[in-house]
Amino acid sequence: MSIKGILLLTLLLFAMESFTQRMLIPFKNDKDKWGFRDMMDDKVVIKPQYDETGFSFKSGLCWVRLDKKYGFINEDGRMIVPATYDFAGEFSEGLAVVNIGRKVTEDIGDYVPGKFGFIDSTGKVVVPLQYSRAEFFHEGRALVEKDDKIGFIDLNGNLVIPAIYYAGDLYFKNGKVQVSLENGDEIYIDKDGNRVEE
Repeated sequence: MSIKGILLLTLLLFAMESFTQRMLIPFKNDKDKWGFRDMMDDKVVIKPQYDETGFSFKSGLCWVRLDKKYGFINEDGRMIVPATYDFAGEFSEGLAVVNIGRKVTEDIGDYVPGKFGFIDSTGKVVVPLQYSRAEFFHEGRALVEKDDKIGFIDLNGNLVIPAIYYAGDLYFKNGKVQVSLENGDEIYIDKDGNRVEE
């Protein structure tokens, strides 16, 4: 068999394996509890028991909410990260944003941000919960806010772009992001914080 044939066969086998893995989708029962079904055969895999869930499993986990607290389950429904957080988001580039102290008063709309940080898929805190805002990772950077200004951290939690900007796009695109200066001017910076052309 030629190299081309071996490569094609390898790609075909990889695609078939990916297709045969189960794909879980959330559903809600008549008691307003959420669980997960297998998208291929519609069988219930994780029975409805959660107040809210994420839409998909990333890094093998999906966030769930129980009694106003967030944790993470695996595709077998086992709680991997206990439901102790006041907010949790989907995994992105191996890390998930979590929060302690966030409160929302629904009837009057008051909001207390609490502190945001990031955990890995074992539940280990990788970035300490110290920011008043944090967004998902994209291109190895995540927007964080401290003292009403934004900056960006890397996947190790290093503040690689200091929190000196007043606003900005949420994510890097093609290695750059738009941010606002104190005077309102908008500029583009690269992943190291250097000013670049649009």
